[in-house]
Amino acid sequence: MDLLSVFRTALADDRHGATDVERQLIRSLLECRNSWDREVLLQGTSLIGANSPMANLRHLAANLKEVPDLDEIEHLLLQRQGVLDHLDQLLSDAGFDLVMPCSVVVTISRSSAVEAVLVGAFTRGWKGRVVALDGTPSGCGPAQAERYSRAGLEVSSLPDGAMMEAVAEPSGQSLVLVGADAVGPGRIVNAQGTGLLLETALRRGIYTVVVADTGKDVGEGVINDLLVAGPVHREAGPGRAWRVFEAFSRDLVRERVSERGRVQESELSSDVRGSGSVIM
Repeated sequence: MDLLSVFRTALADDRHGATDVERQLIRSLLECRNSWDREVLLQGTSLIGANSPMANLRHLAANLKEVPDLDEIEHLLLQRQGVLDHLDQLLSDAGFDLVMPCSVVVTISRSSAVEAVLVGAFTRGWKGRVVALDGTPSGCGPAQAERYSRAGLEVSSLPDGAMMEAVAEPSGQSLVLVGADAVGPGRIVNAQGTGLLLETALRRGIYTVVVADTGKDVGEGVINDLLVAGPVHREAGPGRAWRVFEAFSRDLVRERVSERGRVQESELSSDVRGSGSVIM
């Protein structure tokens, strides 16, 4: 496969999750290292940067464009590959102390990052229950609930309309844990319904946490691009169509878990924060 085709293949992959697509892109780039050409690499990164609906690919492309030397690019890719190869364990370790005291963890839609934290806690003795909300039919919440069940966790799979039931446990015993498709300075992108879940949890005094590795970090302009260019879910019936993603203020989460550990949102610079709740 020629170098530019490697980028085109990643751009066209809509069957795998963002982390798997990034992992395969890096692997394919390293496999053709001997044929690298700086100009072609720039073409590929520009292609990804302008068209990919995945924040982590845009983040990677932006980093590659800033590195002039091919050996430095190889080092950057190998470094990122090392993070991705151990990402589940890193996230599990970082989130373990948050999950262990809780009897119920509420989440929404599909998230491999949240799954890594919860399955990791379960394998280390956590006996709590997972409540998985759908995140609308496009969020794949029921499929994620099936994955939890197969891993041995006790799980309830609920429609978004049962959100109040999902957060009915006392605040000291519950945790809301959500994933993210992108993290900007002021807003986070995830499946429809996430912002409402976070708002509902905060009103009930429940601690809210986002799990997202730093490869999902992008600027606010990219957040806008992802919302406009992101997928639209369509069903039979009048007007049955909606954007899969929504953006909401970072103020709705109290803490972030990443491969680097835990950071409380209050520790981050407040002058880059957005305002409001769910922003389409």
